[in-house]
Amino acid sequence: MLAVEFQAKIIDGRIEIPQAICEQFTGDVNVILFAEGADHDPAAWPQQNRRRWELIATKVRQGLTEAEEKELTTLQQRANEQLAQVGPRPVEHLERLYAELSEQG
Repeated sequence: MLAVEFQAKIIDGRIEIPQAICEQFTGDVNVILFAEGADHDPAAWPQQNRRRWELIATKVRQGLTEAEEKELTTLQQRANEQLAQVGPRPVEHLERLYAELSEQG
């Protein structure tokens, strides 16, 4: 199975898929869509991220209520969306570094 993540806009009911991605697939393709809500405000992200960190710290120190867990899940999803906008994460370097450190014991 091959999975690809990319961002696109829906224009006139059609999703424009980058050509490089189209070339990777043949036959039937399953698509999962995640859409930002109408209330999405990029200017609100710094405050939302601070709240996310507060919830993470609280979770480590004392645990969260059910409502706080839901809030953290929503904020973490938003953080993942923000990271996806930046581009792919450079995990290859981190994986090599981890492997080297693991070998050293």
